[in-house]
Amino acid sequence: MTDSEGTLSILRESTVTVFVNSVAGGGRARFYLTQIQKLFESFHVTHNLWVTESSLELESSAHNAISQGRRALFAMGGDGTFQALANTAFGAGVFLGVLPVGGGNDFAASLGLPDDPLKAADAITARANRDLSIF
Repeated sequence: MTDSEGTLSILRESTVTVFVNSVAGGGRARFYLTQIQKLFESFHVTHNLWVTESSLELESSAHNAISQGRRALFAMGGDGTFQALANTAFGAGVFLGVLPVGGGNDFAASLGLPDDPLKAADAITARANRDLSIF
């Protein structure tokens, strides 16, 4: 199994839940929703898009997703969106992904991900996942 097949296997084992920050990047996320759906479908990855209006709503929705057994969670937004998801998912043993559409996207950049969410999603499925220590 190649590294990308391993990542795809992880993503196919559980419905991928993408938490979309509706205001990130000046509302840029909404522009990409249909394209992100088509990309996941092309990889045969079952997914749900949850559009959120606040970090509190994202955190509540992420708690619900984890309690329902979702094991692949993505943040579609900026650094704050990913931070809210990572804080909520801490210790849950889930696969996290980031689809950058925020203003800075520093975390995604530090992982070497493109700043375009479609290219980032493609990169996530095309390469090995990595474990990160979060303190």
